[in-house]
Amino acid sequence: MKVKCFLLFFGFFFAFFGSYAYAVDNIWTKYYNNGIQEYNLKNNEGDLFSISCDEERTLDGKDTNVLISDASGNHYYSDRDNIDVLFHDNKYHIPSTLEGKSNQLLWVNFINAIKTNQQFKVVVNDKHNYTFISSIMSTKVILKYLSGCNVDNVKNKTYIENDLESKSKKETDITSDDLITQWHSKYIEGIAKYNIMNYSGDYFFINCDLKSDNDSGNTYVTFKDKDGNEFSSKDDKNEITILINGIAYWIPPVLFGREEWYNFINAIKTPYKFKVYINNMKEGYEFIPEYKSVDSELKYLDKCNVSL
Repeated sequence: MKVKCFLLFFGFFFAFFGSYAYAVDNIWTKYYNNGIQEYNLKNNEGDLFSISCDEERTLDGKDTNVLISDASGNHYYSDRDNIDVLFHDNKYHIPSTLEGKSNQLLWVNFINAIKTNQQFKVVVNDKHNYTFISSIMSTKVILKYLSGCNVDNVKNKTYIENDLESKSKKETDITSDDLITQWHSKYIEGIAKYNIMNYSGDYFFINCDLKSDNDSGNTYVTFKDKDGNEFSSKDDKNEITILINGIAYWIPPVLFGREEWYNFINAIKTPYKFKVYINNMKEGYEFIPEYKSVDSELKYLDKCNVSL
């Protein structure tokens, strides 16, 4: 009788606790343990991708991270290893900490992206590569709860105060209701204006003449730093370069027939961070666009291209 009771207890223990670490290939699974919500995905090779969410202390964020456990027994943690996740060649860096608004926004962009993608690649420390594919159903059903993994003070974004002069304000159509890190678009008499502001107070503008596919002089980019210094690609004295996903895009002062502008427009539509370099500066100005604003505001940006 004692043996039967022991076996019954052992079977219950294994069924309940053993399932915690169990993951079916290519199926997202979700477990909850002591305030930590885990989302696990295992590929056919036996590699495990795990997202841990501290849902009780989201502002602390110490237990909110990503773990890679590969089939060889190696374990990589986002708080000590360099982990990048690629969705359709768009790279999302997993921050080592959630402290700081830039890191928080990186995390939010990653969470928003993984909820809508069934296939992704993971690169660890720039040398280890893993591929994961999840079922459509498990992605929709399990990852719909991932919004609880976001950082509270990122979801409740603060509004910015407009510090531009009235003339500049009229030209760029930025108001005090605009949100930091979000792309915004305005259409005025055939001219499309796109703008974004980073947490440091720097602005980046794309101006597009939709009335003509030639170089009318109304298609260019402008950068304005937090101190009010303004640089336009129309001025041939300025060298403006945009770094996107490790590739540098030089903005030419004359656009007609320039392949550089075409490549830049196609690249800037990817929902990841970019840096703006002015002239010979070594450190660029970083912008991390909010994921949804890229899709909603830049979806017509291809109309900004000039004839090649």
